[in-house]
Amino acid sequence: MPFDVFRLREHVVQEYRDYVESFVHVLDPRIDEFVRARLAEGELWPEAALQLNPAYEPGPTLGELSASGAILADTALFFGADLRLHRHQAEALAAARRGDNYIVSTGTGSGKSLTYLVPIFDMILRDDPARHSVRALIVYPMNALINSQIEALSAFRAANWPASPVQFAQYTGQTREEVRQQLLQDPPHILLTNYVMLEYMLIRPQERALVGETTRELRFLTVDELHVYRGRQGADVAMLLRRLRQRTRRANLQCAGTSATIATGGDRATRRAEIAEVGSRLFGVQVAPENVVDETLQRVARVPVPATAEALRDAVEISPPPPNRAAVGGHPLAAWAEEIFGLTSEDGRLVRRPPISFVEGLAALAKTSDLAPERCAEQLKAVFEAGNQVALPSGEPVFAFRLHQFLASGGSVHATIEPPDWRILSMQGQVFAGGAGGPETRMLFPLAFCRECGQEYYLADLLGEEETPRLVPRSPLLNAIEEDEGQPGYFALEQDGLWSEDEDLPDNWLDPRTGSIRERYRGHIPQRVFVNPDGSLAAKGVPDAVEGWWQPRPLLLCPRCRASYDLRETSDFRKLVTLSQTGRSTATTILGAGAILGLRGDDSVPVEAQKLLSLTEIARTPRCRPGI
Repeated sequence: MPFDVFRLREHVVQEYRDYVESFVHVLDPRIDEFVRARLAEGELWPEAALQLNPAYEPGPTLGELSASGAILADTALFFGADLRLHRHQAEALAAARRGDNYIVSTGTGSGKSLTYLVPIFDMILRDDPARHSVRALIVYPMNALINSQIEALSAFRAANWPASPVQFAQYTGQTREEVRQQLLQDPPHILLTNYVMLEYMLIRPQERALVGETTRELRFLTVDELHVYRGRQGADVAMLLRRLRQRTRRANLQCAGTSATIATGGDRATRRAEIAEVGSRLFGVQVAPENVVDETLQRVARVPVPATAEALRDAVEISPPPPNRAAVGGHPLAAWAEEIFGLTSEDGRLVRRPPISFVEGLAALAKTSDLAPERCAEQLKAVFEAGNQVALPSGEPVFAFRLHQFLASGGSVHATIEPPDWRILSMQGQVFAGGAGGPETRMLFPLAFCRECGQEYYLADLLGEEETPRLVPRSPLLNAIEEDEGQPGYFALEQDGLWSEDEDLPDNWLDPRTGSIRERYRGHIPQRVFVNPDGSLAAKGVPDAVEGWWQPRPLLLCPRCRASYDLRETSDFRKLVTLSQTGRSTATTILGAGAILGLRGDDSVPVEAQKLLSLTEIARTPRCRPGI
């Protein structure tokens, strides 16, 4: 049985769901039902988007380019003369031969690396490779990409031309000192690095032998994954590349960039113009819109898409195709799947269709064909499985598809300050509850729940400077040490005799000698207040006002379960919980472990493939822990 990625998805999501629900403890039955219903609907784990990698229009082989004189025979020898390029790769090579600056903006797995590696090798082989100096610099955003590229180049050399004179090497923070010294003494022709190390090469005197005043033979600069560099980081890298051109005194330095997606709006001409502008600003040189190379796609299916409900019903009912290219390409359900999940037309040109979830596509199939969703799912998955087992001439699967699963840490439950039976509940977090007619004054407040008993608390700031004191909503994501506009605290509705002024206080609040309350705890005794739906405090007896209890932060006492805390515990994180407080590191561990265990539980997955690649982006902003 082939590997079932849909089953793996269900397993991973269930692991995450069990984790989230383990700390959701809500006392109020109506709120608890609301939260459980939102979780059941996939509020934090929406249906996975299915993206079908389309087939690329083929171009010439490297041997054919060599025969035409576009590249040297030795260049074709290194990468393999039989290697057939995609059309967009051939277009990029043509731009490189003209000496133009260019950007390749195509999808993942489209072979973008060859669009600069092939012309770089060809340039070096034409220009005396016996002389060792850095002729090409390739800048990557991550060391993992550098390591992968070095492995790929080494594989080409070992398989096709072990004695190739073209030298390539990586220069990162992981490079051993003895290797660094060797590179400084004998520089390679192609240097793969990241932007941090590139800056070190420009400022460290001992490293200027690689890229500096003494080495002015740099002719080709590539920046991989251009879309990574945006905002302040993008400005830093743009200035770095200008310093590089100034240091090497290479006014005619040829620049190339790659990116999965930079611009998505507008027509093709608009997107190419926007991408060219981004590249021009980053490199500090002109990139013409006509030198933005995008992908040219083709259909895998050789039969028309079923145009009627009857034809689609027949496509579902016939047997799934066996795992061979001709059968998959000639199956009408494969043609429908390619149209729905993969391709659309724009001004007569095939382009990728925006991803939709498998469930959305399945619903459309079941509705149009008037067949049971279970039957449609079975047949559709069988088509995907067959297409994933056979390859195109490029080596890519006929149906290479991916599931993109987004998992949220959760938001806060919001509620109006009204009696429990009819207060409005929401997960959206807007300020006002909304409603038809005139201006809406009922405010929505985020809720936090006691970790011990599940008692709900409205998160609010008490503003007392106005003529009428009022409560305003307070974000649950504020740092515990930050000072809010007013007095931060918690409001709990009075119900079921929650609290009274003559309740016994915790022993640690009392002075053991006198039995009186310690002064520092006096301000934390729950205070009876009456609050209108708009948050304003009211007098007892006002019709719309509800009775409740106000406590300042930090929370030192839960009136419901009588859990008490010491005044030194200034953070309320371990006392109260919201859905937005999913531990990121714990969640990552659970998701990673769930994926690995799911792979190991599937006998169809080879042992060497039972692994996980996890990429973590570390924000530069100061760490902020939810303070509730």
